[in-house]
This record gives sequence, structure tokens and C-alpha cells, in this order.
Amino acid sequence: MSKDRRCPIWGTHATYEPTAGDYGDFDSWRAGGRFRMAYSAVEIIETWDESRDPERAAISQAILEASINSATLTITSDDLQARSNLTKRRTYEENLNLLLKCIAHNFPTLGEDFLFLGMASEAPLDFMIALGWQGDRADSDFFPYLIKYLDYAERRNLVEKESGSYSLRLEGFEYVNSLGLSSSRDSIFVAMWFGSDRVDQFYKCAVKPAIEEAGYDCVRIDDVHHNDKIDEMILSEIRKSRAVVVDITCGLAKPEEWSKSTTVGAPRGGVYFEAGFAAGLGIPIIWCVDENIAGVENVVHFDVRQYNQVRWKEDHEYNREFLRARIEATLGRGPKR
Repeated sequence: MSKDRRCPIWGTHATYEPTAGDYGDFDSWRAGGRFRMAYSAVEIIETWDESRDPERAAISQAILEASINSATLTITSDDLQARSNLTKRRTYEENLNLLLKCIAHNFPTLGEDFLFLGMASEAPLDFMIALGWQGDRADSDFFPYLIKYLDYAERRNLVEKESGSYSLRLEGFEYVNSLGLSSSRDSIFVAMWFGSDRVDQFYKCAVKPAIEEAGYDCVRIDDVHHNDKIDEMILSEIRKSRAVVVDITCGLAKPEEWSKSTTVGAPRGGVYFEAGFAAGLGIPIIWCVDENIAGVENVVHFDVRQYNQVRWKEDHEYNREFLRARIEATLGRGPKR
């Protein structure tokens, strides 16, 4: 059970939970989140005076970055004594990268405002920690310091400033992705044809409940409220997802001279584009197709035939269970399971 105590790094409020061995688990708002610290390290850092605040700030940055990437930083006495990478001062570029990770993590919707100039004193705490903040939360010198970083990011087309507010551009999300930020939320994106009642029933009765029963949020673009360009919104949602369920079921058509078949598939180009975008980012893809037409020419494209597909049936209870098992086999059980 967690107990209240002082943060060993900053002396502010924290919660503490002992673990097996010589470590304790701490959760400190000032230190950047959850971290595990050896008791020998606690004894060392609690003897530091104010001259060691830059090192405290560097440790907080490391804790914050681990938290953003869904990890828990472990701190030993050797880390503190050696003044290793854990306690080194970051460069301007490293601070900017961590700040952008914080923005993408806390404000994952494309075009969402993350800072209003009219709320200068309310800069998110994560932003302050990301930039190596050492002072009091009411420190009036911090906000101009933050704006310098954001203006630099704006000149690099990573951040957009409009009407006194800042938002992260699509290029900003792409840049953060190149830094290796893990998914900012536990969602699965669904790419599929919207123009069929049969496919829509598959989504409502099997896909959506299977994703939720596996412990993840289900995201389909027509369920997301937004005012952005639809293509940019799709890319933004895929980028933030743990996996993509891609249903390549399509309509059928009479072929032209290129085929001798009486009917062929009319593939949904947007669905294949979304699958390709996810594949390029290394995001797992779960392929689905209506078993009644899976064998028809041109339904399952030649380039993806080798992938194992969920071939769904009339029985949506069976489809739901089968797809849930496939999701859990691919990702494991989600946090909401």
C-alpha cells in the first residue's frame, strides 16, 4: 500500500511503496512521475545541498522521459556517485526534444492547443521539468524561457502559433515519432470500408467489442470529432495507436479486359494506404476480410496474401472472440482488461 512521504529528490510531497529487496517505488509530481530508487541512493541524495539542484533537475528530466515512454527509471547509488548520463546537463536540443515529447504525450490530438499566452503562469509542470526547471513553480523567469523554445520549434515548422495559442503540427508529431516516443495511448485504429451495411455490422458487433474486451480503446475516424483535414487526422490517429485493424473487404465489380473472371474485387485504396502508413511506422497490423469473398480475384491484394488474415463469418460472436484472441496474441492484454 502506498504511503505519503517526502520526495527523496526534491523534498516535496510524494507517495512511497516498498518493494522486495533494497529499493522503494516513489511517485513524485516534482520529480517527473514514478521512479524506483535504491535506499543507498536515497541516503546519498538527501545529503545534497542547493548547489546540487542542477543534478536534481537532470534526474527529474530522466524520470519524466522514462514515464512518457511507459517505463520506470531505476536509480542506484552508483548512478549518483558516477554522475553518469542520469545526472548530466542536457543540451538545448535535448531539452527541446523532451519538451516536444511531453507535448505529444499530453496533447495527442492534431491541432489541439497546448498553451495559451493568456495563461502564462499555468505552463504544464511536465514542460517545466522537461526544460530542466530548478526553481519554484511560481518562478516568473520560466515562461519567457519556454517561449524561446516554442518559437524555435515554430521556425522549424514543428509547432504552430495562432491567435495567442500553440499547437503541435503534423510535422511535429512526425519528428517526435523519429525520436522514438512510444504510443501515447492504448488505442487500436480501425481502417475499413464505410459503404456497406454488412461491414458496418462486423465493426459494431465484432471489431469494436473485441478491441475493448482486449483492454484497448477502439478508434475509427468517423467516430472522432474534429475540425481538421480528414487525411491528416487519420495519420495522426494511426501514429498514436498500438496497432491497426485493417479490414480489406470491398465491393465486387465486372472486370475490364485485364481479367477473365466474371467478378473481381474493387479494393478500397484508402484502407491499403492506411495499412501501408502503419507498416512504415512499424505498427502491428491485424488483417481481416469477409470469408465469402476472400478468394475472389483482386480482393486480397497479391502483396498481402502472405499475411495471416482473420476471415470473418456470419457469426459475429465467433468473430468477436477470434479477433480478441488475435489482438491479445499480438499485443498482450491491454491496461483496461
